Amino acid sequence: MRKSTRQDQILDILKEKKLVKVSELAALFTTSELTIRKDLNELGEKGKVYRTYGGATQVHTIEAPLQERQKKNEHLKRILAIKALELLHDMDSVFIDAGTTTEHLAAQLSVFDKLSVITGSLNIISKLQPFDNINIYVPEGRIDHKAFSIVGSQAETSLQKYNARLTFFGVDGITIEQGLLSDSYEATAISNIMLQNSKTGVLMADSSKFGKISPIRLGYFDLVDILITDSGIPDEYRTAFESAGVKIIIA
Repeated sequence: MRKSTRQDQILDILKEKKLVKVSELAALFTTSELTIRKDLNELGEKGKVYRTYGGATQVHTIEAPLQERQKKNEHLKRILAIKALELLHDMDSVFIDAGTTTEHLAAQLSVFDKLSVITGSLNIISKLQPFDNINIYVPEGRIDHKAFSIVGSQAETSLQKYNARLTFFGVDGITIEQGLLSDSYEATAISNIMLQNSKTGVLMADSSKFGKISPIRLGYFDLVDILITDSGIPDEYRTAFESAGVKIIIA
């Protein structure tokens, strides 16, 4: 049996059992416990399961409703967005990832003569639609109705066709130990592709994100080239980002 098929079946089993043990899976798939441990470790690294002693459990992702997240720290998000405009130039091509802070950036882009924006966020597309100066490129894929964004393997493949100078993105949480964190595995996959296909990754995160824990790991601080935040950034986070070679801009 192919590894990918076995891992898909493990995820199907977890939907029913909630908890699986290495020994049980090894017997079920007629393979070694070492092979099952490797499978569970890979699924854990991808944020699809939580590893436990001797097994794994389901990932339970709980996202705050979008409207609730849009209203939180709205003033700070707007300030960060205005500061982010300084990084853009006419004729730029940019990725703008889904997020409540990046939505504020999109709303400011009418000030440029010409821009090309690649995004899978339906809210950002809606904000950009009235602007004749913006060429909007949208990946194919499935709509996540909670996040109002385009996600899934088709979207990931579609995004590989695009390149940009900048990626503007946000996160759900940041910790010293784990780095950049998200509430959604699918959203994390989209963010990673945008960052891989752009020259400069710009993280827009207000100070409420520091110390906040979310279940899915996007990457560590060296994934970021520029951090735009506010004066509330704790000293230990400022040091950690600067040690990773990140330029910090205080809005």
